[in-house]
Amino acid sequence: VEVVTAKDGQDALAKLDAEGPFDVVLLDVMMPKLSGYDVCRRVREQYSAAELPVLLLTAKTQVRDLAAGFDAGANDYLTKPLSRTELLARIRTHAALSRKNLAYARFVPRELLQLLGHQDVVEVRLGDHVQRRLTILVCDVRSFARISERLSPLETFGFLNAWLERLGPRVREHGGFVDKYVGDAVMALFPSGPTQALEASLAIFDEAREFNRGQQLGMPKVELGIGIHDGTTLLGTVGEESRMDATVISDAVNLAARIEGLTHKLGARLLVTEDVLASVDDPGRYKARSLGAVRVKGRIGAVPLVEICAADEPALAEAKVATASTFAAGVAAYQRGDLAAARRAFEAVLHRNPEDTVARYLEGECRRHEVSPAAWDGILEFREK
Repeated sequence: VEVVTAKDGQDALAKLDAEGPFDVVLLDVMMPKLSGYDVCRRVREQYSAAELPVLLLTAKTQVRDLAAGFDAGANDYLTKPLSRTELLARIRTHAALSRKNLAYARFVPRELLQLLGHQDVVEVRLGDHVQRRLTILVCDVRSFARISERLSPLETFGFLNAWLERLGPRVREHGGFVDKYVGDAVMALFPSGPTQALEASLAIFDEAREFNRGQQLGMPKVELGIGIHDGTTLLGTVGEESRMDATVISDAVNLAARIEGLTHKLGARLLVTEDVLASVDDPGRYKARSLGAVRVKGRIGAVPLVEICAADEPALAEAKVATASTFAAGVAAYQRGDLAAARRAFEAVLHRNPEDTVARYLEGECRRHEVSPAAWDGILEFREK
């Protein structure tokens, strides 16, 4: 057991920040500069009672004094003079409860609990729900099935967890949280809006480059596709009393997942809805180009989609920027029905930038519809293979 002592309340707060994490905090109510109550309130601004237990040590036994301690956020109190046996027993009990709560938090994100209006997982009830506008980010590792075929089960989990260990912090530092892992795919939610989700995406691609540089010879590289949409969502608990799960239900979630799937077909890295780009603080930073109206599986109407070229390798991103006006002319011609003009525009883009897989796909669509124009309605649609 390691014990860290502090000379006063301010010193205690400084050491909590500099030397943590800690399992339990013992606070004397009467301290110089800041009282135990004051320190406890400051601790609760950063840690919940489930994450970091606080035990108050006091010579006061009046009910109002004890109530003041609990109001400040304390988990428990001990009266002086202290019994060593009782002190150690209570420390062990609260440390064990804290470890269990932290273990629960690995399965139910604290941020999701807070959106539902709870601080502790034990407060959650079946049917709890809230409606919120959120930005949804879906990230997937391309060709993971083929990657896993090359690796042993141990190597597969090692590879995937090593990557996810790097992805999670990039989401959190931009105000989001990971809601679900579905195999190699991740769904993250951003209550703070589209700008944070886009910034997190760019950080994730930077992290992937670093991860790939550090991979041992013969180990697979991470290639990602990300789709982002923003909309009203319903968060809540579903299941039965003996087995429930917290989930997010909305058309926005389904659309984000569908958009991510389109990145694979196009060879694009990052696709977002037009509404997402319209809501960000500095649209020009993302080197975006419109794909026009796109028919997405599962939706009746077409969705205006945008490719975020800033997610590409720098040379490819700059090449896409350099051909942006020609690309835009091709999309416009495609939508108004001038397939020959659209094809020529995309061919011109490919002549300057043969690695533009999106332009290549659109050029192929122009050729296909020129052969059978009756099937064309001006909306980009992805064929099922």
